[in-house]
Amino acid sequence: VFSTSDSESFSAKRRQELLLFFVLGCLAGSILLIGRAFVATIFDHESDAFFYGSLSWYFHSSYLSMYYNFAIVVIFDHLISTKWKKNITWRLVESGLILWFLFLVFLLSSKAGILSLGGVLLFFSGFLVFKRKNWLGGILVLTIGTLIFTSIYELMPGPLKRLENAGKVIRSESGTLSHSSESTAERLSIWEVSTEIIKEHYLIGVGTGDVKDELLTKYSQKGMGTALDKKLNVHCQYLQTFVALGLAGFVVLVLMLVLPGIMSIRRNDIIYLLFLSIFAFNILVESMFETQAGVVFYAFFNAFLFISMTSNLKPEISN
Repeated sequence: VFSTSDSESFSAKRRQELLLFFVLGCLAGSILLIGRAFVATIFDHESDAFFYGSLSWYFHSSYLSMYYNFAIVVIFDHLISTKWKKNITWRLVESGLILWFLFLVFLLSSKAGILSLGGVLLFFSGFLVFKRKNWLGGILVLTIGTLIFTSIYELMPGPLKRLENAGKVIRSESGTLSHSSESTAERLSIWEVSTEIIKEHYLIGVGTGDVKDELLTKYSQKGMGTALDKKLNVHCQYLQTFVALGLAGFVVLVLMLVLPGIMSIRRNDIIYLLFLSIFAFNILVESMFETQAGVVFYAFFNAFLFISMTSNLKPEISN
């Protein structure tokens, strides 16, 4: 589709329109989810309707958090590239949308999502200070972000507690992991199994159709009942690709994230750089190329933003 489109499809105006509609789509979807949570709380008496998987409904919370973090990036980039005195009402609306999506990321309680959000806030704070020489703006972003994280931890400790628990699991003895049902422990156990498979087939992998069979065999051998029952994938796209396609596939995956990232830095394309960074971080803990929610998001925006960046038309939304 993209390769047969004319150049006008990737103009600065079209890029801005497309990103705007993505933000509006995220907003509409989030309102639907919050509405559904209210209904579930009032009529079905669900105690956790606003939290984690119950809130994300038909989506995995990690994927929704990734979408919302990217929406925050789009809004933030437009916000800092426009003077506050120009249409201050719209600036306030954009600030409100950032807070809305930020709050939703915490409600979704994805550990990768919360860490990605912290990284986005730190990036924009540093960008304002070191790139724009706007010390006030950078300190303000960092201060507000810190206050929000602290306030949410005091009022709604669940999301950040999940990060604390993950840290405890990582520091625990690896020998206890195979029988744990905690999500971080499950991932660490699966990663150990995947590493064993990689050592056995490091050159060409086991093939894209045999990854699940190899994993299930290992789960059975090691007594990993939860992983076996759920037929879990690797939960790390880097390892998943290495298991399936071997060293060559792994190198290609890394290069298709790193090389465009270097180009985006050279061309000062903040949105594309952060899109790649958010996706690269999230696939550390999810095999996102194994699901439509991950493949479509990456394939669409990676192609569109790359072509937009490499065209002669400078994006208006990124200065």
